Parts: sequence; structure tokens; C-alpha cells
Amino acid sequence: MATEPPLPAGRRLVDPIITTFGPDLAVVTTRFGYDGTATTGRQTQTWVRLPVGWRIVTAHVSVSAAATD
Repeated sequence: MATEPPLPAGRRLVDPIITTFGPDLAVVTTRFGYDGTATTGRQTQTWVRLPVGWRIVTAHVSVSAAATD
């Protein structure tokens, strides 16, 4: 299973949207930023309820190209 390093401190989520597809599937999208920087991005997660509980089965994070200039 792939893992990612911890997120930098000060990350804030902006306008999260949770869309459900029945009782066992949800997609979460949000914008994010970091305190004191111009860095912004978007994040998407797909959550599925499995016998062991809710798990993220796919995720994507992208940083705005304008923020890296």
C-alpha cells in the first residue's frame, strides 16, 4: 500500500463538497491552501464503506501551476 509523507503544518481546506452515492460510497472534493503562502490546490478522495469501516480507495492532489511560479 502506498503512503505519503505528512502534510506541512498550516494546511486549510476551503469549500469541501461531499457527494454521496448511496449509503456506502462518497466523493469528497475541496480546495486547499497553506497559511502564509500563495500555494493553492485541489484534492479529491473517493471513500467506500468496507466491512472494516470507511476507507479512502483513491485520491488525487494537485497544486495550482500559478502557485509554483
